[in-house]
Amino acid sequence: MNAALRHLTDWAQGGAPPPSGPALDVDVRDPSTGLAIGGIRLPDVTVPTRTLTGLRDTGGSGVFCGLYGARDPWNDDADPWDRHDAGDPSDPAAPPNAEPVLSRLYPTHADYLSKVRAAAQASVNAGHLLPEDATTIVTAARNSGIGG
Repeated sequence: MNAALRHLTDWAQGGAPPPSGPALDVDVRDPSTGLAIGGIRLPDVTVPTRTLTGLRDTGGSGVFCGLYGARDPWNDDADPWDRHDAGDPSDPAAPPNAEPVLSRLYPTHADYLSKVRAAAQASVNAGHLLPEDATTIVTAARNSGIGG
């Protein structure tokens, strides 16, 4: 969001238009993660650790809350959303599918961190992420226990 706002401000002041990205294809899924392909691939999508979805049942709490979508951590189907019912963003329709296993996707912490660094740099290079936001993302990945 920070990069988009900065680009929008620059453009409104006579600068170049913001960078664009490929269209999101919600009908085609990555077989290893279940996430849609295409679109702007920020590190959370390029190197996922949870299901991200634009769908959210707000339970009557208003339309605005639904704008942020939902996320479901990949934790061996151990959280309430993993009942695989209509409220589960990782699998909103039957039949249920098991969540990806993080240790298989990222065999070591160094592997995970390397992938996050590369994804963050690619997003900065594309103009979709500010360098300071990339640093924050890489620091969070470094401090995580993901991998192995």
